[in-house]
Amino acid sequence: VQCELIVVPIDEVPLYDAMSYTWGAPDLARRIPMSDSTLLPVTAKVHAIIHERASFLRQRLVWIDAICIWQTNHVEKASQLNLMREIYQKSSRTIVWLGE
Repeated sequence: VQCELIVVPIDEVPLYDAMSYTWGAPDLARRIPMSDSTLLPVTAKVHAIIHERASFLRQRLVWIDAICIWQTNHVEKASQLNLMREIYQKSSRTIVWLGE
């Protein structure tokens, strides 16, 4: 599994899926390989979603809040939280992850 982060203005967004799930433990104990050869720290829950559903998500744009919202920047986080309704409405589908 390898991921890539892209930044797209909300009014120019291509087709994408939005992932809905419960957060679980907030620790960033896992890593996901990125296309630029870095490792992105993620929660165990996000790691499980990406790895267990890799074939389902293959070659798709997926919005996952824990990755797409800069969690440590409170201004950015507040701004993105205000867009959550629009983000889910504009997605081509919303995938609900209920767990394993």
